[in-house]
Amino acid sequence: MIHKYIGHDVKIGEHCILAAQVGIAGNTKIGNRVTLYGKVAVNKNIEIGDGAIVMAMSAVPNNLEGGKTYIGYPVVEARAFARQVAIIKKLPELWEKLKGL
Repeated sequence: MIHKYIGHDVKIGEHCILAAQVGIAGNTKIGNRVTLYGKVAVNKNIEIGDGAIVMAMSAVPNNLEGGKTYIGYPVVEARAFARQVAIIKKLPELWEKLKGL
């Protein structure tokens, strides 16, 4: 089964894509051409701007600017997320260097 949960007074713009298991809490405004991939959770009383993309299994607690891609729990811009992951991957190496000081 494919479920979508849409709260009261939610406004969804034109040409949006909402994948399976998306949940949008009440009084939220989704702009035009917004994509919400699978298992995205959107908080109440917020706005998502035109052309925003929210990657799968993400949580949206606050307003999002349009024209950007977001990922995470809570969401951050995808570019920032990629930088964070790159830094995390270097932590073991940095730790070894610190232990040697």
